[in-house]
Amino acid sequence: AAPPTVVVVGCGPGGMFFLHALATKRRALRAKGDEAGVEALPVVTCFEHASVPGGVWRARTGTATIINNPSAPAKAEVSLKEERQEDPACPHEEKKDDSMIEESMMRGLSISHTDSTSQSTEAGEDEQNEESDSDESDSDESDSDEEEEEGNFTIGEDRVTPPSANMYEALWTNGPKEAIEFPDYTFDEHFGHALPIYMPRQALLEYMQARVTRHEPTFFDEFVRFNTTVGDVKYDEDLKKFVVVSSNNVTGETTTEYYDKCLWAAGLNGRPFIPKASSSILVEGKFLGKAMHSSNMGDFDDDIRGKNVLFIGDSYSSEDLALTAIKRGVKKVYICSRSGEGAASYMGAWPMNKVEVLPICTPTAVINDGKGIRCERVEYNYKSEKYDIAENADCYDMEDISTIIFCTGYNPNMTMLDKSLRKEVEDYDTYIQMPKDWKMKENNLTEELGHIPPSKYIYPSYSTLTPGLFRGALMSNPNMMFVTQVSDVPLMEIDVGAWVMLGFVTGEVELPAREEMERINRELAIAQMDNIFMRSEMDTNYDVAFNALPDDHWSNDMLQKKTRENEHAMVHCLMRLVAELKKVAGYPHDIGDFEKLNEKGEKLVEMNIRSGYDRYALDPKNKDENSWRTFRDVADPEENVSIHTGTKAVKLKCRWMDLDDTDDNIHIDPAAKLSK
Repeated sequence: AAPPTVVVVGCGPGGMFFLHALATKRRALRAKGDEAGVEALPVVTCFEHASVPGGVWRARTGTATIINNPSAPAKAEVSLKEERQEDPACPHEEKKDDSMIEESMMRGLSISHTDSTSQSTEAGEDEQNEESDSDESDSDESDSDEEEEEGNFTIGEDRVTPPSANMYEALWTNGPKEAIEFPDYTFDEHFGHALPIYMPRQALLEYMQARVTRHEPTFFDEFVRFNTTVGDVKYDEDLKKFVVVSSNNVTGETTTEYYDKCLWAAGLNGRPFIPKASSSILVEGKFLGKAMHSSNMGDFDDDIRGKNVLFIGDSYSSEDLALTAIKRGVKKVYICSRSGEGAASYMGAWPMNKVEVLPICTPTAVINDGKGIRCERVEYNYKSEKYDIAENADCYDMEDISTIIFCTGYNPNMTMLDKSLRKEVEDYDTYIQMPKDWKMKENNLTEELGHIPPSKYIYPSYSTLTPGLFRGALMSNPNMMFVTQVSDVPLMEIDVGAWVMLGFVTGEVELPAREEMERINRELAIAQMDNIFMRSEMDTNYDVAFNALPDDHWSNDMLQKKTRENEHAMVHCLMRLVAELKKVAGYPHDIGDFEKLNEKGEKLVEMNIRSGYDRYALDPKNKDENSWRTFRDVADPEENVSIHTGTKAVKLKCRWMDLDDTDDNIHIDPAAKLSK
């Protein structure tokens, strides 16, 4: 029989890692002299819209700005009731904040026993990852219109319609590099130097590309068709084939081809999102400044130096861009967030006190003849599932704002997929019901909250599970697979997921019957209900009680021991999901399993927890350090150790604020030795 054919949509980390898993397996078979095994491997074709690999990890150069239309209405009507989709993982839920959508999205598009969202520059999150194949058309017109409204931002005559999302040039990771290192190509092998804990985007993109090409110099030539946009993917039930329509971006030639299996790797961070309510306020209020999405940041010095800037959203991208803005000479940064739960809201201190976080609020008006912005405090309405302006709401008037940056995340780029292939992945109204007499295991909030009965309907998709997916495979048609991510070690998880999906294709990883898949998903959701943060995402009853705790409650102080215990439990649970995936995949590196992490798995958890502490512990009263220290200026980096080589992390070669962004070796201190 002929080997199966596979189409991969997107050549960001997800696409690259799947192809790398295939190439690795092929080399291993050849090393054993198993040519029959080589011949039986799938024939894979990867389509990438861009001319180079990397997906969202590629930098977008140049700044996309949006200018006001003088003919716009003078008065803006503020409505927080519009159908928001900042969090494409939870399109029917309003509780997620502009600031949290990157994380929510990555967690929402999850799998089961090993699933999906983030937002950061490393782990999770902003850099969180992903691909960039794109398409501007859709087989369903109304759906296409919805995608355009939520994905693009228009003021006056100008429109930002990037085919895909990219990082900005100066971005650094927001999580420890130790969670990004691969066992088959270590940092020692690639860089030859000890490295700091946090790394610049470009260095890690080069590391990922070098990993996949070092044994396969023609890797991209063999597998990838660049400058090719996938316009439509349908599954033909009669042929039992995927029908893929693509077009060459250079010649315009359109091609229709047929494949046995399809892997969507086009990007959880695929399409920049700007909330309609906020953009409408700027348009109707005739805001005179510039506005842009965080992914459109190129050389933005002229837009921030000596000026007041407003960031909408307090996510990891907001955190990173605020630090970069301070470094580039911003006058003042304001950060507004409806939830107040993003990374920027938990920062203990900012260099030179140049950042002011406006908690639990949203923009509601343009003031001062188009030069300023008003933000008002909001509260979540559990009945309408919307945010409303709070009674007697506090107002924050910023009279002089030159630039607004939307750090509001992304939508997954699924526009090329027929609705039949994505409807289950996008349906977040699916629920489960808890077993009768279920009680949450006791935790450090039980004494105060008591035993709260679960809601009638529990929504696993708001935590780590997407109904319809099992370990990345679509349960209704397992030939359709999705690259997803949920943990705080995103690139590791995506790499492991690639091995799982290759195992599905080759038959080396078993796909159980649909009923068994659903049982495993359900059991995992029930197990996660014992975690404070996960239950709060899935269960309205618990969320209401948890959020009713006073603002000065110990659970809101990230330096409190009990709060850190709860954070540890969350990170530990997510890491165990990745550990279990490694077991399932037969991945060539072990960190334990879902029941228990081994020493290496525990180290990864501790390093991720420590990364959060580096932020919380910054002291605004420390006058000696307040002018320069960031969370990346780690005092004792040697606590971070590679789980593959034992190499200890080192300090930056100078203060992060003093690093030269034009230095190609900004991350390398020639004096730093490889210390075990």
